[in-house]
Amino acid sequence: MKPSVKPNHPMTDRPDRVHSILLLEPRSGDLDPSLASYLSETERMTTEQFFQMVNHRSGLFGVSEASSGMGDLMGHEAQDIRAAEAVVLFCF
Repeated sequence: MKPSVKPNHPMTDRPDRVHSILLLEPRSGDLDPSLASYLSETERMTTEQFFQMVNHRSGLFGVSEASSGMGDLMGHEAQDIRAAEAVVLFCF
C-alpha cells in the first residue's frame, strides 16, 4: 500500500544512513551515547524521563504523535500526515 502523502524528511534521501533511522514501534533505535547527559544538562531531563522518552515515546509513536501500531497508523495515514510519515519511514 502506497501512502497518500509523501513525507518531507531529510533522511529519506540518505540511503547510507538507513541503519540510523530504523524505526521500532515505541522505541528509539540508534542513539548517540552522550544524548542522556546532554538532555540532562540542557533540558534538565531526569533519568526516568529519558527512559520513558526512548522506550515509550519514540519510534513510530514519536513520529506520529498518536500510535506505535502500524495498523492504527495505516488506518489514519490518508487523514493524518504524521501517521503517513511514520508509515513511510517504517517501510523505507
